Amino acid sequence: MPRIVTAAEMEQREHLIIDAACSIISELGFAGLTMDGVVERVPYSKGSIYKHFGCTQELLLAITNSGAGKLLALMERAYRFAGNTRERYLARSFAYFLYSQLYPIHFFSELEALSPIVREKASRRRLREGTELLDQFRLCAERFVRDGIDAGDLALDIDTDTAVATIADISWSTEFGLAAYNLPFQLGRRHQAQRRALEQKILWHVNVYLDGLAWRPLAAEKDYAATWARLKREVYREEVAGW
Repeated sequence: MPRIVTAAEMEQREHLIIDAACSIISELGFAGLTMDGVVERVPYSKGSIYKHFGCTQELLLAITNSGAGKLLALMERAYRFAGNTRERYLARSFAYFLYSQLYPIHFFSELEALSPIVREKASRRRLREGTELLDQFRLCAERFVRDGIDAGDLALDIDTDTAVATIADISWSTEFGLAAYNLPFQLGRRHQAQRRALEQKILWHVNVYLDGLAWRPLAAEKDYAATWARLKREVYREEVAGW
């Protein structure tokens, strides 16, 4: 009688398969990801892998969904940061920057997951999971903006719901673009220099963007570079150790 695989074991399998796929992408790029390549790196048969992922496109979406969970965890920590509403919004930006550095494959898979071929071939269950995670991300990002409004630090003269969603979406898209075009792959000093440059660009962008919205305290009234340093020291110390 075949052994029944528990839900916990199935979940562990998925994690191992996703990790193997990320390893392949890191070495060969997204075009190098194949199911045969994954089989060579995990202790499971091809049939077992296909029980989890019907094709490479579904595996790409699973990588994105896995990354969304990691990002949400980083953002929750940002939300608990001890600061004013603008500082917590900056913490949200730092969380997204940190995500791009810690999980570059998951980060870049966001674009791959949006491609028509992935949407056509992935299972409905995986697509539904991705939609739910995206909704969670948006609600989490919008919460930072609503807090600014509720505290009186951010005043808006247009429909609140529309403004909140737009502010959050613009932040996400701009920060994604900054990180995508400046993501350092080199190791050593050059890597560190590129990362520092990216940090400065993101901090500058957030301050200019929030000043334009008149979100107080303005950059001229508070040293947000010090806030960025606090985030490294107080919230994400383990993640940035060695930077």
